[in-house]
Amino acid sequence: MKISHKLLDVLSASWIAIGIMIFLLGWCHWYYSIPLTLAIIFCLYEVWKQGRRDVVEISRRQLWLSLAVCMILMWLCGIGGYMVQSADNYWRNAMFRDLVDYSWPVYDAATNLTKSYYLAFWMLPALVAKIFHSMEAGFFMQLVWLSVGFELLFLQICRWMGKVRLSYLLFFYLFSGMKIVECLLYYPVVDSSHTLTEIVNIVFTNGTPGVFHAGPMVQFLYDPFNQTIPLFLGMMLMLNDTRSRLLPFYYVLLLLYAPLPLVGLAPIMVYWVLRALVQRRPAQRWSYLFNLENVTALLLLVVTALYLMSNNQSGHKGLRDLTDLAPTVYGFLIYTFFEFVIFMLVGYKVCRDKATLWIGFATVCVFGWFQIGLHNDFCF
Repeated sequence: MKISHKLLDVLSASWIAIGIMIFLLGWCHWYYSIPLTLAIIFCLYEVWKQGRRDVVEISRRQLWLSLAVCMILMWLCGIGGYMVQSADNYWRNAMFRDLVDYSWPVYDAATNLTKSYYLAFWMLPALVAKIFHSMEAGFFMQLVWLSVGFELLFLQICRWMGKVRLSYLLFFYLFSGMKIVECLLYYPVVDSSHTLTEIVNIVFTNGTPGVFHAGPMVQFLYDPFNQTIPLFLGMMLMLNDTRSRLLPFYYVLLLLYAPLPLVGLAPIMVYWVLRALVQRRPAQRWSYLFNLENVTALLLLVVTALYLMSNNQSGHKGLRDLTDLAPTVYGFLIYTFFEFVIFMLVGYKVCRDKATLWIGFATVCVFGWFQIGLHNDFCF
């Protein structure tokens, strides 16, 4: 069977947009949520209208088998609570239960605060749980919905690669830096009290030597799963057509799913937009910048940003603590080489967009020195 790129893009963008539209209609005032929802639907029509007619060729057997693999991998990651979950899921499950048990927007009268979090992924499963008056239906919908998103991500990766291979799923799932090497180089120099057994335990519990951390993909799927699939699906949607005038729309759709990674992607996004402007004739630049898709993206950005800014969680914001500068710099060099440089050396020759690659590398090098919030999430 053949899946056109335009159909794949519409399905991918719709998967991301559904959570946003439910949020708008369920949490925001009707007089701006309804027009903004209609504008998003128009943008999805534009995704179809502007899409390419090229196709991804995949057999029905490959399609259903890949979907089954996606669901099994999500099941193994604890999505829905059917397998062992990480400690992060305790409060993520509590977040989801609040969305199901209380009316929207979720409001705490005792503290006079409205729940503010990047909760777009949970919107549809929570709505299903409310409709069927069943928390179990909501948890099952999490598994199904994330598996569908994973399948769309797989198809977008196949589109990028130019062929369908089920091995791409396993490669994505198992991809990781060389954390064991980082630990073996870091601890004997900085803290020699760690035994080999302790170092191995740090690796297997997704720990990190020093303060810089880029977790393996399994950890992304196991802990911040509500961000990972939407983020990478949106990234592939943009990567597959970096000259589309819908890029700002795709980018802003992701804000309520994964705000911190969107900060990291901002330099690349600016470069793509500026490049698209330069490549267009002067008369075309105005229509590229000033269109309904970009106006929708701007309005959605304002609404989402104002909502997220109501989160009063305290935490460090700014440069990291540089008290122990020498160990920090040493850890940074090890982290940078074994998480990024080594893969750039392997794939640089076949990279299709070297400017984007260098901007991304500069971004992780610079932004890793900053901390936002209570933990290491920004670098992570």
